[in-house]
Amino acid sequence: GVAAATTCMTLDEKAEVEAVAVKALQTLKKTEPWAAGQYFPMLGSDTYAEKMGGCTEEETEVLKADGVLFDQSHCFDTRDFVQGRGVWRTKDKQLHVLINKEEHAEFVAQGPSLHTCFQNMSKALLGTDKALKADKKHPSQWAHSPSLGFITACPATCGTGMVLQITLKAPKLAKRPDLSALAARAGLRLIEGDASAKGDQVLLLCPSPLGVSEVEVVNKALEGVAFLSKYEKMLAGGRGALWLWDDHPKVCVTGAPSGDKRAVAKAVAEEYGCVLVSAAGLLKEQVQAKTEVGVTVGKMIEDGYLVPPGVMSKLVAERLSRPDCASKGWVLEGFPRTAGQLEELAKLGHAPNKVAVLDMKHTLVAGRITGRQVDPKTGDAFHDQYRPVPLEDEEVAFRLVERGDDANQRAVTLRAGQYRTHWPALLEAVKDVGRVFEDKGALGGA
Repeated sequence: GVAAATTCMTLDEKAEVEAVAVKALQTLKKTEPWAAGQYFPMLGSDTYAEKMGGCTEEETEVLKADGVLFDQSHCFDTRDFVQGRGVWRTKDKQLHVLINKEEHAEFVAQGPSLHTCFQNMSKALLGTDKALKADKKHPSQWAHSPSLGFITACPATCGTGMVLQITLKAPKLAKRPDLSALAARAGLRLIEGDASAKGDQVLLLCPSPLGVSEVEVVNKALEGVAFLSKYEKMLAGGRGALWLWDDHPKVCVTGAPSGDKRAVAKAVAEEYGCVLVSAAGLLKEQVQAKTEVGVTVGKMIEDGYLVPPGVMSKLVAERLSRPDCASKGWVLEGFPRTAGQLEELAKLGHAPNKVAVLDMKHTLVAGRITGRQVDPKTGDAFHDQYRPVPLEDEEVAFRLVERGDDANQRAVTLRAGQYRTHWPALLEAVKDVGRVFEDKGALGGA
């Protein structure tokens, strides 16, 4: 073998690495036609027999212009700098291999998508490794450990040894002063601080920590890009004043009983990747599990009484404290319904940063509460008059059940009355973080 770091390699060892690596790359085109390419030794190099003196000055300028030619400032070892060093590139310029830069070989894949880059990189690594092992004169292989991944000489690339650089076209994001913080939320980082926003493009890196695989790094990068792309889309749509947050989304969707809350909350959670939490669903879980709270609450609902606000607030706070809500943000459906509940939620550490209030005419509330049916499989709600089951959904129609508390006239009257009583104070309480929408539907929110 040869020394792992170029700083410890002799000139003969550098020449040996250059020869076997280029030979393996030339062999790659037999199984991967797209990988056909050419090796460009450094200008002035005399270690590569097939091109003594290295590449021409014109070729050097082309490589510089394409940003793939490295110089002494990129290397720790500058002894006989041009000797044993060079760049392999495919004809389509989507794969470059830098020979003896700091590692024996540094593979650089470029392309229109992360999927293409990763696919090309994987094929190139596996194909060249196979060729190295098959070399009868100098059999070798890339240094790799099942537990540590590719072994590198540079401590900064320990782990997978893979660095993902992403160019994202995002003209709106590029102008934001908090771009670095937004990138961090996406699990990415700017290459050179905020200076990495150039024109309408944002230049990003995805860290490759120890203990994760190459596939996990790529998936993390894809998730981060998707997050920033959605952010860009929101900015372009002019919705920044309502739906962009400096913190994780903490959204309450509240409104009249029988309103459209569930459908709205579900749509918001899906669009922004948050956890959907249903206040009614939390109660249902307690009742079904027959917990102490569930037994008490179940009896109250059955008798047509409202659940005490303190009980509901504690259930909601406990759910919002779980790791998934903390890491992704949350959308809470059906709570709070009063100004007091909003204040109590804030005291428990879960003040929302946005509230969507679905307003409905008081005269419609009681009529829309009755006549609702729920699909027990999906939780979706339907209404005899306002949202009937589509004719083609016979399977759903057979599954529907009437909400038990809707059949209790006392419960219907209490819930409609509570809405009328507490609505003005709730609107006043959320005026700084809320927005009121007219609710024209009846999709069965709790």
